[in-house]
Parts: sequence; structure tokens; C-alpha cells
Amino acid sequence: MICPKILYKIDFKIKTAIHIGSGEEINGNANFFKNGKGDLFIPGSSIAGVFFERLESLNKNIKDNNFYKELTQRNKKIEEKDKNEEAFEASRIIFKGAVIQNPYLKVKNRIKIDNPTKTAEDTAKFSYWQVEPSDKESDFSIFLEIDNISKINKYLSDKDLKDIETSVDTVIKSWKKEGFKIGAFSNSGNGWCELKNYFKIKLDSKEKFKNYLEKRESIFDEKNKIKDPNNNNNNVKKVYKKFKLKIKIIDEDDGYGTNGLLIKGSDIEKSLNSNNNVDSPFINTGKKLYIPGSSVKGAFNSFFEKYGANKSLYENWKEVTGQKNAKNYEDKKAGKVVIKDLFIIKYDFKNLIQIERHKEDEFTRAIFGSGKFNEERLFNSCFEGDILIKKSDYNDKIDDLINFLKQGMQNRLISLGSNHCFPVFELKEVTE
Repeated sequence: MICPKILYKIDFKIKTAIHIGSGEEINGNANFFKNGKGDLFIPGSSIAGVFFERLESLNKNIKDNNFYKELTQRNKKIEEKDKNEEAFEASRIIFKGAVIQNPYLKVKNRIKIDNPTKTAEDTAKFSYWQVEPSDKESDFSIFLEIDNISKINKYLSDKDLKDIETSVDTVIKSWKKEGFKIGAFSNSGNGWCELKNYFKIKLDSKEKFKNYLEKRESIFDEKNKIKDPNNNNNNVKKVYKKFKLKIKIIDEDDGYGTNGLLIKGSDIEKSLNSNNNVDSPFINTGKKLYIPGSSVKGAFNSFFEKYGANKSLYENWKEVTGQKNAKNYEDKKAGKVVIKDLFIIKYDFKNLIQIERHKEDEFTRAIFGSGKFNEERLFNSCFEGDILIKKSDYNDKIDDLINFLKQGMQNRLISLGSNHCFPVFELKEVTE
């Protein structure tokens, strides 16, 4: 008798920059995790983390479910007579690490700002390597395997195997519908991935086992590809409430003047406009201009602080975005609002204009002798991205914040980037 083993191959595309830290620093920059061959790598443990996080989001009380404990093989007694001894096995689902294909690696600079004082400590500036999305299809494939043998129970029952298979399929379909976030800074727009293809093989005969052992990953071919992972499964529960965010920089004659946006890149950034040699280039992936989710969140922070403080909205905003000061590390919480990076959708190089400016002393407004510098501003363009909030986290408090944010957008009260550009913001809930 052959006890079936189920294998999966899932292909993902990186949609916003991703950082998986290694705990090492190279030339002062936090390094990206690598495998023994030096490939940029996503460990299986990171993939397992986003898998079980999504499974728990789809099933609110699953942690208390005996099936979930069976799935992870926790709290299972080796011998009934020894009540204190537990067998902590690996999950019944084996998660293999993933090599990132065609990685486009760049350094990203960030600064830790203390919100109450609006200051940065001496060591607050840091940088890290991240993989940017690119036209070369920076992507990765993960391999999952439902293990059918346990050191406690020799084989999974048909029912157990089916239950685990159903759980895996449900998570994969959810990833197909909504994508997932992985890695550091994900609440600031980093690490968003979308599912491209999905393959599934059930090894339930000696011939199939033999073929797998001889060919390994090459057995995942077109005949094993699931044509539509969501086919006949439109009832897959959505995890996120999704809002589409547009930012438009337009020529105006209604009192706002001509707006030019600048989101500064790092010192090593180069302008995408080959005609521009500037001191302050617009941030870009090397292929596209974009507005980091962290920059948008910063603009929203300033809006709530200025206009919502007397209504306690600013405190509520800090709470849901994970900015409230915590005395202990254990008390720190990640934000509930994910603002993905916004990429340009309407663009011409002639709209990226070089502007000469003076460096002024902030106290006397005096201009120094060598105080000229060049920066580039973007005109007549549009960016688009998403804001995501877990449905399980969404409540009346967050609804009030969204409505207040929309009021600020309608009244053009939100500034963005250097020199306070006031673009047109549009925020609409996606209901499909």
C-alpha cells in the first residue's frame, strides 16, 4: 500500500521591494539572507510564517482546533503515562526555501524618527539591501510537501491527509486572490508578492514516486499546472479590506498653483532622466519612479497630527499604525494598516524637471557662497497603489479614520514629499 504524498510548486512575482535580513552587515548595510551558494534566499521558516498567518486569518479560532494541533504536531503526548513529555515535531507541511531569480538588488536608506519629538538619534540612520521589482521578472518559487509519515503515527489517515490538503489549497487560493506580504518593513509597503502559477502533484503509486525521485522539481510541468486556482471557489474568504489609492500631480488654475512632487532618493540614486545630473533625484527602482508606502504613511501621520489631534483621531491613528510608544519590546505591535508602494502609471521623461535651488541657513535665511544645488521635480503624473487592512482588525474606530482621511483629501490638506506638494488624493474601497 502506498500512502500518498502531495507536492506543490507555487510561483510568485515580487511586486514591491523585499528585504529578508541575514543579521549581518556588509559595508554598513543590513545584508540580504543568502544560501550556501550565495543566492538571495527566502528561508522555509519565513514562508511557513506567512502560510500559518494566512491560515489563522482564514480560520479565526483555528489555534484552539485539535486539527490545527495535529497539523503542526504540537502538544502530542509520546506516552500517555508521561503527562509532562511532549513531542514537538516539524509541521506536517514541509516548507522548502526559495531562491530569488534575477534579483535586482539595491541599497535603501531609512531614518528612525521619534514621533513625539520629531527628532532622530545619532544612530537612527540605517540602510539595508533590498530586491526591487524589475522588468526581468524578479520572482521566486516555493515548494510545499505534505508529509505523510510521523514518528508518532506511522501514516496519516485518509481523512487527515484530506484535511491538510484542503487547508493548503485554501491558503494557496487566498494567496492567488489577494497576495501576501513577507519580510521586514512590510507594513510600510515592502515585501508584497502575488501568485502567478500553481502546480500540484499527488504521489500515490510506485511509478510516481520513482519518477519524482529521478526527476525532482522537473516533474512540475504544464500538465500539473492548475489553470485557475480560484475556479469554482469564488467563496474563498477575503482577508483584507482593500482601498485603491491614487495620487495625481496636475497643472492647476484653482488657487493651488503648479504642483511639483519630489520624493528624494538616496545619495547613490541616479535619475531615470538621462538628461538630469542632480543632487536630489526622484526615488526609483532603476526602472520606474515610485512613492514608498512609508512616505505616504508619513504624510498621513502629519495630517492626523495637525487636524485630528483635538478629536483623539491622531492617537487612534498611531495605535492602528503601530506607532504608539511601548515601554517594553514585547509590548510593541505591528501596524494594522499596510500601505503598499505606489508606482507611476502616467509618465513622460519631460515631466521630470531639474530645478536649481539655494541652501539657506535655517536660522538667518542667509545663502552660503556655494549653496546652490539641483533637484528634480515631477509634474503632470499619476501614481497608483493599495491600502490594505485586515477585515478582522477593521472596526468603527478605523472606519472613522478612513472617513476623516477622505475629508482631508477632498479639502487638499495633505502635503507630500519635499517642499510640501499638495497633490490630488483619491481613496476608494475595492468591493469586487
